[in-house]
Amino acid sequence: MLPPALGRGARRTAPTLSGCGKRESAPGAAEGRQASAADTAADTPLGLIPIQGEATWTSHEGGYTVTFPPGCGSIHTRLSPAAAKDGQYSIVHAFADRAGRPGEGAMVTVYFGERGEDGGPPTPGNVTRKIEDMGKRYGVSLVAQRPFVQDGWEGVRVFCRETGSSRVMWMQGMLLPDRVVIMGAWRAGPEGLSDLQISRFFDSFRLDAAS
Repeated sequence: MLPPALGRGARRTAPTLSGCGKRESAPGAAEGRQASAADTAADTPLGLIPIQGEATWTSHEGGYTVTFPPGCGSIHTRLSPAAAKDGQYSIVHAFADRAGRPGEGAMVTVYFGERGEDGGPPTPGNVTRKIEDMGKRYGVSLVAQRPFVQDGWEGVRVFCRETGSSRVMWMQGMLLPDRVVIMGAWRAGPEGLSDLQISRFFDSFRLDAAS
């Protein structure tokens, strides 16, 4: 399996790469986009059926809105440090396993306070290292990569395969002025989340207007 595990922190459950950075103007939240509770109905005493379609999620701590793939309606968060002063977190992690589909899911991790090697603002190297570290953690190897531009922001997408199995993982890295965003989605085999569904998840990412 490819669970998006991170270090310890507060948890909350809601009912060589290049080309990263800003190209034009900063994106805002899409008009009319509503935050979804996307809560963990399956974990409640009522035993409600979890959301099977796409689930729109707004992270106030991470300052973004995203639409998780079908079946990923049970979204969990982990905040680090757990008791951040004034709500200023260094890592905001949101993830969801796909209901009834072991080994499938999606995640968004936002890193604040990153610094480049010279101590200045983060650089594409920060994105590179985050993706490489994630690949090593999950035992996947790089198969392909390509740059992309989304709402004026430049980033990179990589396709990885788990060594010795048919499981695959897509990762997307974006460099913003004050944060690094790493997204990921994984499937156990060809019958799982499609590349199109994963692409829709990546493309749905929007910074909140106030961020």
